[in-house]
This record gives sequence, C-alpha cells and structure tokens, in this order.
Amino acid sequence: MLDHNNSQYTNVRIAALSIIKLKGSPILAGKMVNSTKGQFITCDIPMAQFIVNMNSTLPASQKFIIHVLDNTHLFVQPHAAEMIRSAISEFRDKISYEKPA
Repeated sequence: MLDHNNSQYTNVRIAALSIIKLKGSPILAGKMVNSTKGQFITCDIPMAQFIVNMNSTLPASQKFIIHVLDNTHLFVQPHAAEMIRSAISEFRDKISYEKPA
C-alpha cells in the first residue's frame, strides 16, 4: 500500500473560517453585514474538481459548497469537512496500486 502522507498525493487543507459579506456596496462599510461560518479548503485543481463534482451529485438540500473562490480554493459548510476527507480517502484507496506478490 502506498503511503498517503507521501508528497505524490494531493495536499488538501481545511480550515475554519467566517466570510463576511457587506450588504450592497462596499462603500457602506459601517452598515449591516452578513457572516457565514464555514470551512476554507485549499487543494490542487483536480482535487477541487473532485469536490465540486461530489457536491453536484447531491440533492439541493445536501449541497455543501457555499462558494468556489477560484480553481484551488473552496468555502464549504462546516459539517462537510469530515465527509470530504472520507470521500478523498475512499477515492485514494480506489486508485492506489499494490504490486502483486
């Protein structure tokens, strides 16, 4: 079995974060703001596409991506972190190769 901590594997970092959005124009800096709690994910492009695809296969009530920030950064609901880690682990196990004895 290959070592999942080996550098050949995708590094996916998940961090807790709150995003604050201003209502309306940024000029309204002293006005009402909305804050959304979630997890910030940094990964490479193929892994981000895997996560986006995983999200798109779910029904609307279970979708977890709050915002795709760019090709390598996602902002997701807080409860999704463990589900994403589990799905990535399963995916890595499927694509791992063990040399026959």
